[in-house]
Amino acid sequence: MGGYGAYRTFYETPDRYTGVAVFSGHPSLAEEYFPGMGHPDFLKDAYLAKFSGSNFIIFHGRKDRNTQFELTDELVAKLKNAGAGVKYYVDENVGHRPPRDEEILESYYRWLADTIE
Repeated sequence: MGGYGAYRTFYETPDRYTGVAVFSGHPSLAEEYFPGMGHPDFLKDAYLAKFSGSNFIIFHGRKDRNTQFELTDELVAKLKNAGAGVKYYVDENVGHRPPRDEEILESYYRWLADTIE
């Protein structure tokens, strides 16, 4: 639940963070595992207002069999529509793992440096 945990941690304490980095994260994992228990489903617009004005870097492999790529693609569009700044990277040839592509990693490190300042 690393990616979902990053979304949720920011959602619950947005004033503590300047940005969110998510690699292959599922936007509604807890709600899928425990339906009806009140866990945020970040694909629902009602949960996205807290992300307005925040910074995200999101990576997802198109061949991910653990977390459907389409869910992240949908969430990225919703985050942008809610006013979040999103840098979004897709690796066409990988599954459920963090990025290893040098260009994506360089962009991630630059994002970290810019977000921390």
